[in-house]
Amino acid sequence: MTVRKSAFSLSKPLTRHARSQKAGGRRLREVLAGMREGYAEMDDGLRFVLVNHAVETLFHQPADHILGQKLGDLLPEDIAVSLENRLQQVLDSGTEAQFEHCWPLTDNRIELRIRCKGEGLALFLAEITDFRNAERALRQETERWQMIDERFKAALSVTQLVVFKIDRNLRYLWGYNNQVGVSDQEGVGKTPLDFFDPPSAARLIDFFQSVMESGEGKRTELALRPLKIHEDRYFVTSAKPLFSESGEVIGLTGASVDITPQVRQREELANAREEAFIATAEAERASLSKS
Repeated sequence: MTVRKSAFSLSKPLTRHARSQKAGGRRLREVLAGMREGYAEMDDGLRFVLVNHAVETLFHQPADHILGQKLGDLLPEDIAVSLENRLQQVLDSGTEAQFEHCWPLTDNRIELRIRCKGEGLALFLAEITDFRNAERALRQETERWQMIDERFKAALSVTQLVVFKIDRNLRYLWGYNNQVGVSDQEGVGKTPLDFFDPPSAARLIDFFQSVMESGEGKRTELALRPLKIHEDRYFVTSAKPLFSESGEVIGLTGASVDITPQVRQREELANAREEAFIATAEAERASLSKS
């Protein structure tokens, strides 16, 4: 009775262990089957001992035709030799490696990540053609907008035109060619109070708020004194509101032209006319007094 009880007690943990191994193997197969990127394992002779469905797709062959094979049995010789040399370097050094390669069976870009696992290798293979195409398209689009931006700035640099965009809280989201003595980048996130003396800032803020409250574009002429210039500058400023998809005003865009030279000229002309009028009146008065 004692011996049978001992045998029975020993069989229970062995059975549980076998069941656990079987369940673990089933979970591993489920995980590998659900992976979008390829996963494979190689032994120390660089022969495949495990592949998932994504690797089958890359090689256009089922797993039972891949297992036990080397890359030279599945790929063109020149490609296989190059890849196997890199795999062997990782295996010999016990390190990791990551590189891209044009996959010969599809002409797509593949990213390979390799690391040692036991006495062999674990390989992760990700198809990155779409990612690289998107990356290239983004780079080209960025370069195009940079070129447009440079041309825009170059055009503004020979004029007195200022363009800008502000949000509902009157903070500048961007601006080009400002005439207040700071760089355009410094102006981002600031409000008129950061650039003009209080009376000037108040006049500009009143104008911006009237545009947003009315929901209509407006134009005005303003005398403004920048904090870093210490003299009045005159601007013709136009602005129109920006709306959200729901129709709510969320800010405005605007443009200003520095007309200080024209205003100075206008003032000088008015002064000259006034002086001429006074001189004429005095001359007539003197003539009358003599007579």
